Amino acid sequence: MVKPHLFLTLLEENGGLAQSLASECARFGLTVRAHFWEKKADCASLAPVLQEMADPSCSAWLIAGTAASFHDDGIRKGLSMAALASFGSRGMQFPIILLPASSDPLNMPSPFAKSDIVLSSIGAKVTARLHARQKPTAEENSYRFAVHALPGLGLWLEIGPSTAPWEGVFLGTAGTGAAPDAHGVGPKGCIPQKSTLHYPVKGMKIESGSRQYEAWGVQNELNPANSYFVRLQAIPDALIFGSFPKEDSAEVFSISLT
Repeated sequence: MVKPHLFLTLLEENGGLAQSLASECARFGLTVRAHFWEKKADCASLAPVLQEMADPSCSAWLIAGTAASFHDDGIRKGLSMAALASFGSRGMQFPIILLPASSDPLNMPSPFAKSDIVLSSIGAKVTARLHARQKPTAEENSYRFAVHALPGLGLWLEIGPSTAPWEGVFLGTAGTGAAPDAHGVGPKGCIPQKSTLHYPVKGMKIESGSRQYEAWGVQNELNPANSYFVRLQAIPDALIFGSFPKEDSAEVFSISLT
């Protein structure tokens, strides 16, 4: 039987901190696997992180760093995408615990809305969090979201309804160089090699709040067993997605990654 462990991300290369945190957690019987985060995350650097968190023996994701690193937009985007991936593979209750070096406000993006911030007594508080369970919100229950970081094939997002079917679907991105460049429809969990797309649309412009998104979409009906897959050129600043807009009405969700 594989022993449960914590996955520790260090936003700076600080071997001493990694050792200190591992020792603190070991006092409570917790094993730690650590790595250093790459500041400009991409598909290749995300792949091993997503694989680690999808491992059923991974009990929680710990992120340690300075306030400057937590506030860096490039780092925040990568962390946010990894957080979304963890929810897709492990569920919305998967624990994410932030370990900042100071008490400065972090103001983290929306994927970290339920994350714990721990400044002291780390081992005890991490242990307590592992035994607490959080329920997804009604909004989170209404859609499925997964991330596939596949070196050589690119960064793919997978979306679809959790219950009631969608009459079409779209996904848009905000941010320089992060527009969609491929899409498809197929059984959930597996990027399709071929698919039949009904009335595909590319390059839709959507304004929401202060952001402008470029979106792709199709009018295939989606149910809980199939998904819409979209490949992105890079990690975006924000996402917007949902059922395909008809007569200016649609079930729409937005996620800020910065």
